[in-house]
Amino acid sequence: MPIQDSHPHSTQEVTMSIPASSENVRRKPGRPALAFQTEPVTVRLTPDTLARLDDWRRGQNDLPTRPEAFRRLMELGLRQRDPHGAAA
Repeated sequence: MPIQDSHPHSTQEVTMSIPASSENVRRKPGRPALAFQTEPVTVRLTPDTLARLDDWRRGQNDLPTRPEAFRRLMELGLRQRDPHGAAA
């Protein structure tokens, strides 16, 4: 819809348009939704253990974040055992 400039000597017309897709989009505040359900877990580590985790991270090709490094190490540990808890 054209909007007239409020200045009395103006002959300029400004047209504004809003894409239809953005009119009805309501986003929730916070982090974006993930494709899968996750649950936060808080873990406290001693300075020595944290240093060992950081050393392991630096040895990886892609320098994972601390949470990602923790997940990878946990998966490696879990793969070492069968469902009954015996060593593989």
